[in-house]
Amino acid sequence: MTEKRKDERVDCLNNCQLICNGKKYKGILENISNTGASIKFVRKQRSVIADGTPCSLMIGNDTFLIPGEFTGKVIYNNLHKIGLQFQFSE
Repeated sequence: MTEKRKDERVDCLNNCQLICNGKKYKGILENISNTGASIKFVRKQRSVIADGTPCSLMIGNDTFLIPGEFTGKVIYNNLHKIGLQFQFSE
C-alpha cells in the first residue's frame, strides 16, 4: 500500500477521547502529525463511524485532559481504529 501521508508521524501511546455525533469514545492516540492522528479504540465498536464525519479529539482521560481540542473529520475507520484528518480554520 502506498503511503498517502506526507507529514512526519510522531508515535505516542496517550489516552484520548474522540467525540463524534455527540458520543464520546475512549481511545489510545497511536500517532499524530501536523495534519492528523490515528486512534485505536479501547473497546471494539458495534458500528463504524462514516468517513467524512466531523469529530474532535481530546488528549487525556476523564481525570486529566490536556487543554485544547483538535477538530477534524474521519478519513478511515474500522471497528478497532480510526484516522482523523485535522481541519484548521484560517
